Amino acid sequence: MLRVIFVAFILFTSHANAADKDKQAVQLSVSAGSVSSQKQLIESKIVNIEYQEMQNADRVELLTQLEAIDSGTVTGNTIIVYQENINTILKKAFADSRLICTNEMPTGSKRAVRTCSTVAAKDRQQQNVQNTRNTGNGPAASTGIQ
Repeated sequence: MLRVIFVAFILFTSHANAADKDKQAVQLSVSAGSVSSQKQLIESKIVNIEYQEMQNADRVELLTQLEAIDSGTVTGNTIIVYQENINTILKKAFADSRLICTNEMPTGSKRAVRTCSTVAAKDRQQQNVQNTRNTGNGPAASTGIQ
């Protein structure tokens, strides 16, 4: 029995350590060394679910600036500006792509349903509700509730 508990503990701690690595956005650091290897890491990460909410324009900008830094076509302060911009895009996309799960009780049911969506999806949903209220096309307009 003790052996089973020990194995379960080892599996749990190794899984927790692996999960901790993906709790932060990947960042570019020109001063840390090989930009090419960092570029490959970033390119492999942004196709994953952790960055699914990255806008296409941001993705193009990020990849263009990464390529400019890696190829050496930019120097001096421009590299620092590009690095800061790349890191800002990565942080925002990572934060927007974070998954939030809630247990909701549908009307007329006694069984909770687990629903998950990203932070950005929840923000879009909230914005749509607000826009519907403001334009007067929703239930709030017909009942006089603001």
